[in-house]
Amino acid sequence: MRENGPVTPAPDAAQREAARNLEIRKRMREAEEAILARAPEHQLQPSLDRITAVMELLGDPQRTFPVIHLTGTNGKTSTTRIIERLLRELGLKTGRFTSPHLHSMRERIALSGQPIGEEAFLAAYDEVMPFVEMVDAQSLAAGGPRMTYFEVLVAIGYAAFADAPVDVAVVEVGMGGAWDATNVVEAPVSVVLPIDIDHRHFLGDTVEEIATEKSGIITADGITVMALQPHDEAAVILRDKADEVGARLVAEGIDYGVTARDVAVGGQQISVKGLAAEYPDLFLPLHGPHQAQNAATAVAAVEALVQPQGAAELSEAELGEGIAGLHGGHLQRPRRGEHGQRIRRLVADERQHAFVHRVQRDLRGLRLAGCVAHAHAHVHRLPRPKLGLVRRDVHRQPSRLGIDGQLRVTHAEVRRPHVGLASRRSAASPSAHEVHGHERVGPQLVRHRNR
Repeated sequence: MRENGPVTPAPDAAQREAARNLEIRKRMREAEEAILARAPEHQLQPSLDRITAVMELLGDPQRTFPVIHLTGTNGKTSTTRIIERLLRELGLKTGRFTSPHLHSMRERIALSGQPIGEEAFLAAYDEVMPFVEMVDAQSLAAGGPRMTYFEVLVAIGYAAFADAPVDVAVVEVGMGGAWDATNVVEAPVSVVLPIDIDHRHFLGDTVEEIATEKSGIITADGITVMALQPHDEAAVILRDKADEVGARLVAEGIDYGVTARDVAVGGQQISVKGLAAEYPDLFLPLHGPHQAQNAATAVAAVEALVQPQGAAELSEAELGEGIAGLHGGHLQRPRRGEHGQRIRRLVADERQHAFVHRVQRDLRGLRLAGCVAHAHAHVHRLPRPKLGLVRRDVHRQPSRLGIDGQLRVTHAEVRRPHVGLASRRSAASPSAHEVHGHERVGPQLVRHRNR
C-alpha cells in the first residue's frame, strides 16, 4: 500500500476473480450445450405431463407470483415487452419470458427488463436439472420422450422468477396455448392477440382449431383481454371459452382501443381508451398501426392486473414514461411463410403513410409562404410495395400567369386514403385519391389549363 496512492488489490485476488469468471463462462457453455442437445421447439409431443411433473417436484414455484399470460399469432413479443415495461414503471419487480432469442438463451428469461445473469441462470439450472433427469427417466421408461429444449427453459425461467423473487411475471407462450409448456400457471390475466393460421402441423388447419388451442390459456375467474380478431370465428370461440370457465372478457374496439394515432418523429403519437380511463397524447417509439394496437392491449392488461374490476386508472405520468421508454428490443426481419407477407405489407404501408404525411406538411408550408411557383405534388403508390422499395416521386405543376401579368400559384394536396384493400384497389388511378386545393389531379387539370 502506498501512502498517497490508491489501494492496489493483491495479485492473487485478481487472479482468483478472473479464474472464477472463467469457470462461470465454462459452466454456462456446458449448460447451453446440454439444453441444446435436447429436442428443439419444433419437434415435440404435445403434453403438459412432463413439465407439470417437474414443477410439482420443485414445489410449484410458478404459483408464487401472479402472471400475465399471452398467446396469439401476431404481436405476442411486442405486447409482452410493453406490458413488462409498464409494470416496471409502476415500481414492480418483473420477470419476463419470451421466445425466440437473438444471441443467448438467457435473453428469454429477463429480470427487471434485463436478461438473467449467468450466475442466476446457473443457480436455477442446478436447482432444476436433477428433477428434469428424474422425469426424463420416467418418460423414457414409459416409452415417451425426454423433456424438450423449450420445456427445460420454461422450468428454469419459473424457478428463477421464484428465486428472485419477482412481483409479477409476463409470459409469452411458445406455441398454441392449451398444451404449451408455459401453461402450468393460473394466470389472473390472459391476453389473446390476433389469431390467424400458423403452425398447422401442431395446431390445426382451420382458424377454429387454432383458436381452440390458444383459448386454453384462459383461466377460471380471471380476466381475458382479447385484441381485435381478424376472423369472427376466433372471437366467438374465445368468448365461448371465457363463458365456459367463468372468465371476464374485455375486447378491443368495445372495452378499450386506440382512439387517435398520428405519425411523430421517431414513432407515433397515440391516444388510448383503457378499461378505466382515457390516456391522450402518448408517444410510442414504435412504428405502425399494429404497434399502436399492441400498446392499447398492453395498457388494458396492466389495468386488469392492477385492479380486476377495471376501476384502476393508471397514472398518466407513469404510463407516458413507460411507453416512451420502449425501444425496438426484439426485432424480426419480415419472413416468408403464412404471415410474413402481412408483416411486410404493414411496414410498407406505414412507410408510405409517413412519406405522404411529410408531403402534406411541406405543401401547407409552401401555401403559407406563397412564394414558390411549383407546388403540385403527386405521390405514386404501388399496389403491393416491397419492403424498403416504396416509390416516392414528386412531380411539379407549371405555374400560370394571370391577365394582370402576376404570377398565379396553384396548389394541390394528395391525401393518402385509409390503409387497406380499398387503398390498394384505387392505387392505380391518381384520381382515386382525395384531392384538396384549387385544382384536381388527372384529366380535370388538363381541361382547366386548356380553357
